[in-house]
Amino acid sequence: MPTVEKLSIALPREMANWVRKAVKSGAYASVSEVIRDALREWKRERELENEHVLTSVKRGLKESAEGKSVYRGSFAKYVKK
Repeated sequence: MPTVEKLSIALPREMANWVRKAVKSGAYASVSEVIRDALREWKRERELENEHVLTSVKRGLKESAEGKSVYRGSFAKYVKK
């Protein structure tokens, strides 16, 4: 593992209980492992969101350059009817 930096965090009681239960269940070896796993998942989800947004913007720019209505194309699905 890369160099480790020790941090202190504060969690609401409910979240702290989730972490302790995950360790107690044997799913994780330590509280730190639970937090590291949660942060990796959070980072992965953000990267996927960013990729989706970038793909949508690129598609919209391409459709616009082709003279297509961006509103009716890429982004119409996000507008409530």
